[in-house]
Formats: sequence, C-alpha cells, structure tokens
Amino acid sequence: MRHQLFQVWRSYLRRPLVLLIGVIAACLSLGLLLQTVQPAGGARWIAPQIDPPGGWTWIDVSDWGTASTSRQPADLTGLRLSDHGYHPFPDLRPLVNLTALELNSRDLTSQKLASLRSLPELQALSLQAPELPDGALTTIGGRLVSLQIPARLLESEGDELSTCTRLQTLIVDRYGMTPKRLSCIANFPQLKTLVITTRVHDQFAGQQISGQGNVAGSTQILKLTPDSLKALANHPSLETIYADWEPGVDRRSTTLPGVRLYPASISRSALNAISLGLFFTAAVSVLVTLQWWVHFVGQRSMLIPDYQQAHRWAGLIPLLLAALLTGGVLRFVDVALLPAMMFALVFASLIPACMIASQSPFRTTRIAFTLLGLCGAALLWFPIAIPVSLPPAAAGESAWFLRGAFGWVAGGVLLSELLMLGWACRALPTLAREVREKSPLLPGLSPWDPQQQRRAVFSSPPRRSWLGNPSSPFQFPKGDGLLDRAKLWRIGNAYRPLAVTLFVGIFLLVFVGIQGMLGGGQSLFRRSAWFGVAVQLSAIGLILPLNVWYRRCRTFQVESLRPVQRSRMIRQLFAALAVDQSIAMIPMLILAALLLWFPDPTTQQKQSAWLIGFGPVAVAWCYAFSTAVFAIRRGWVLIAYATVMMLLPSVWLGALGWFADHASWSEPVQLRVVWLHVMVAIVLAAILVWTTYRRALQREWGYSTN
Repeated sequence: MRHQLFQVWRSYLRRPLVLLIGVIAACLSLGLLLQTVQPAGGARWIAPQIDPPGGWTWIDVSDWGTASTSRQPADLTGLRLSDHGYHPFPDLRPLVNLTALELNSRDLTSQKLASLRSLPELQALSLQAPELPDGALTTIGGRLVSLQIPARLLESEGDELSTCTRLQTLIVDRYGMTPKRLSCIANFPQLKTLVITTRVHDQFAGQQISGQGNVAGSTQILKLTPDSLKALANHPSLETIYADWEPGVDRRSTTLPGVRLYPASISRSALNAISLGLFFTAAVSVLVTLQWWVHFVGQRSMLIPDYQQAHRWAGLIPLLLAALLTGGVLRFVDVALLPAMMFALVFASLIPACMIASQSPFRTTRIAFTLLGLCGAALLWFPIAIPVSLPPAAAGESAWFLRGAFGWVAGGVLLSELLMLGWACRALPTLAREVREKSPLLPGLSPWDPQQQRRAVFSSPPRRSWLGNPSSPFQFPKGDGLLDRAKLWRIGNAYRPLAVTLFVGIFLLVFVGIQGMLGGGQSLFRRSAWFGVAVQLSAIGLILPLNVWYRRCRTFQVESLRPVQRSRMIRQLFAALAVDQSIAMIPMLILAALLLWFPDPTTQQKQSAWLIGFGPVAVAWCYAFSTAVFAIRRGWVLIAYATVMMLLPSVWLGALGWFADHASWSEPVQLRVVWLHVMVAIVLAAILVWTTYRRALQREWGYSTN
C-alpha cells in the first residue's frame, strides 16, 4: 500500500497544472505557518463608532481660511477640528450637511460649544478637552445621538447627563473608567449601546495645561467584568455593551439581564490565519479533486485491482494533513477547537461534493449544491467582512463564535462536512466510471453532431454540469448571422446564463435580508459589503463560462470538422463567449443603481459614476484575456496567463494611485489622467482580443489531456 501511494503521488508531479496549484498551496501554507512565528499585532475594531457617510476631513483652526476656500463647506459630512487655543474659533454655520464632529480643544469654552448649535445636521460628537465648561451637555446634549468622550469628563457633568434625551451610543475610554464614573453613565435616559475600549484615549489626562494646572488621571481602573458593571443592571433602555473584557466573560450574564455583551475588537492574527487557512485548504482541495477525477475517469480504474483504494487514500491524506495544519494554526491564534476544525474542513468537503453534485441528473441537487458552492465562495470573504462589512451586532456574535460560543452550530457544520467528505470519497469513483462509460471522449452536447438527436431518443439524457437542463431540445436558429450562430454554439454548453442570473438575484436578496436582520434595519446598506458581493458575483459570471468553454474546446473533434470556414467559426466562438460573460455586468449595474437610489449626494453619486465607468472596462479587460481559452490548450498555461492578466491591472492602478498622491494633482487633473488610462486599457484589450483571435486560427482542435 505504501509503495502504491508513492507511485500515485509521483503521478501528481507529472501534471503542470497540479504543480502550479501545489506551488500556490505551498506559498499559502508558508504564510499560514508564519502566523505562529510572528503573529500580526493589534486588533480589528468591530464595536460601533462615529463613522460619517462621507468620511472624515481633518482641519486645524489655524488653517481654517485656506481649507474653507479649497473645499465646499456643504460637501463636508465629517470634520476633525483641532483647536490649540491660539486662534479664533471658526464660524461653523456654512457646514449645513455636517453630521459628525471630532473636536480636540485645549481651551474649550461655552461660546465654542454654543457655536455647535448652528450645525443643523449634527448628530455625533467626539470631544477631547482638559475639562468641560459649565452647562456643556445642556447646551448640545439634547441633539446628540452618538457621543465619544473620556470618562473623566462625565464625572463633573453628572446632573446634566439626563438632558441627553436622544443619546443612544456612548463611547468612553477603558483606562479612565472608575466605579464612580460608571454610575454617572447610568444617568443617560435613552442609552442603548455602551462602548468601553482602549481605542479611545484621554489625550489630556495627566498633562500640564497652561493656566489650568495638572489634569488628573484615573487612579482606580475598573476591571471589566459583568459584576463590575452591575450599576447598569437596572437601566431601562440599555441593550448592548462592547468592551475589552477580561478573560472568562460570557456573552450573557445574570448580573446584567437583557443586556448583550460583545467584544469591542477581534484579533488581527485570528482573521489573517482564517483567511490564509481557507485559501490554503481550497487550493489543496482543488488539486486533490482534479487528480481524483483524472485518475478515476481513466480505464485503468476499472482494470487494476485496488486501484481506487490507493488513489482515494492518496488524495485523502493531503486533504486531512492540510486540515490538521490549518486547525492547529487556528488553535494557536486562540480560535476555539470546533470553529477551527470547521474552517479547516469546509473546502476539503465542499469542493469534492460540488464536483459530484454537478454531474447529478436531478436539477434540484445541482441547484442546491450550486447555492452551497456560492455560500462557500462567500466564506472566503468572512475574515474581511467581520470588521469591515458586518453590522456591529453580527460582528460581535462572530467574535463570540470564534471564541467557542454556539458550539452546537460549529459541531453540526463539522459533522455535515465529515459526512460530505465521506460521501465524496465513496461516490466519486462510481460517478467517474459512469461518465466514462456514457461518454469516453465526446460530451454528447454538441448541436453539430448528427448523432445527437438519435442519442437523445435511444439513450438516457446526458448529464450536464452546473445549471444545465438535460430535457431541453436543441433549437436551430432561423437566421444565419453572427449572433444566431453564436447562440447555436451556446446551446451546446452546459452553462445557462439565465439560471445564473436567477442565482445572482437570490444571493443578493438573501444578502439584503441578512444585513437587515443583523443590523436591526439601521445598516441595511453598507457600501463595502455591497461592493465585495458585486465583485464576487461578477467574478463568478466571468469564470463559469471560461471553465465551460475550456472543457468544450478539449472535445471539438466533430465540431471543428463541420463545413465552415475556420475564421468564421472562431468569430462565432468569440461572440458566444462575449454573450455568456455579459452576465458579469448585472451585479455591477445593480450596485450602481443602489448607489444612486440611496440618498447620499456627497459621495455615493460619485461612486456610482466611477462604478458605471470602470465596471464595463473591467469586464472588457476580463473578456480580452478570457478569449485565450480558444488559443491556449494547456490548462496550467491558461491559469498562469489569466493570473498574470488579472494582477497586471491591480499593479497598474496601484502605481497610478501612488503617483497621483505624491504628485499632488488637482481633482480635475486626476479625473483626466484616470480616463486617459481607461482609454488605453480599452485599446490594449482590443489588441489582446485580436492577438488571441489570430492565435486561435492556428490552433489544432481536438481532444487533449494536457
């Protein structure tokens, strides 16, 4: 058995595609192991914060005149204002759309706070000051919904806190919290969310301020446990507390009934390890699944004794080793055991199972596993989505999940993964043999094959992968134009763009529903999350037809010999691929429409304009290098070529952005330069299409195992 395993593994090294994927997996494993040697420091913030829709703009009081003339005051939605006390305080009345203000003042007076009342849209305020003047919260507290302030400043305002009748979110510093200051927080009548974190710093604590003496710091730091916060137990409206909790704290506590406890941050090392582990196990799973299919579909799998057992174990051992390595690293970065093994086995079980289900004769099975595959692909973005895209409550629940909460969920998913992996190992050899017996070379899908209709009558319908419809008849188009013939080529594929469009719609609706439920209806629309989903769905719309056409080109014996000019056939193939990949534009157009629909005139209209301009260019560039599927026969060469062509625009745009930042171009100049590069990209894409077209004319068509 050992000798057979080594022979099988040696056969893995004979395929360049397997070597390419193996190199990628090795690089990912190296990055994964580095998390144990040199883990990433710090943490990612997941608690609620003051985040204006248009971002922050930093202005010093001394530069107010210059800054106010260079930008339209009505465009500012978030302002960070530094006041050193040496210059007159500016007039804030032109800031009619300002919703969030971060004020850092060494000399905060009642007149300065009174000027904030001239801001009609102000709802969030962050204050840093040596002390608050008398009646500070009485002046502006009744308008605020969110307040970020050192806990030291609340101690002197105990009687005025009840005037903040609209305040729902309070963010205070961790090291300034004492039992006395905690009792002051209980005086906010409508407080729903409390954040106690080290991210907020009291900049003036312990410093010597001219004319005010030494600002006292905290001498009794509160230990953050549910018992230490029992002064808030009877608060009528408090719902959630985000804090840098001491070890051993649970998400629920009898000391604070009805209050949900969440971490204020999540480990950066854990997120990096999960991301690298998911990509690493996905690469190993793709490698093993491809080799399983190639070996089991061959004739030797039915003739050589114990052939299937040796090859099954030869693939299963790398899968399990990759899962154990990933799980061990995740445990090292303090991810609980069950979630760690769940993440380690998700792609090891999902990819082989989806490969088998794609050949199922039952449409329901194919649809179910396609949706499952989409959810698995979305899981790759899970470490990025936690601190960036998820609402704070959902991010907090995810942080508790990584720490071991909801163990029954992780255990159930882990059991399902083990069952899917066992089913895949058992069913894959039988399925491969059935596929070979029914169609050793020809896929039986070509509309040009004269025996196609006869096979459809006297045999069972062919099994089409992904979203195909085995019962649909081949309908020849009436016209003889380019698009008509392209449609005829597309009929012979298992890929169905309309079905994928339906799945895209379902996925978007599910995403909207999850965002609405987890966010409590307050963060239904998050630009970063929508952008990530749109990019991923567009990538699916680009990659699926590329995979189908590559498989189709490998079995073109009959179709390439039909009476037609070679140049006309290639043009028809290029047109068919363009129609199939046009599905990728749908998520981008939906995202652009949503950006226009949701009201935020200062930022989202600009974003939608950029998206409408760059979306088609990105799809055109992807189509340009996707046409190489008709010119390149070797799979590993095609994958390497596509990888380089996808990385090239990223490097190009990154270099352009770096140069624009250092060149200090004005916004009109930046816009002209960017659109000039867009035009250059379109020209290069056209040249690329023409080059691959000339190359495809010289290609030798037919079956290939490379």
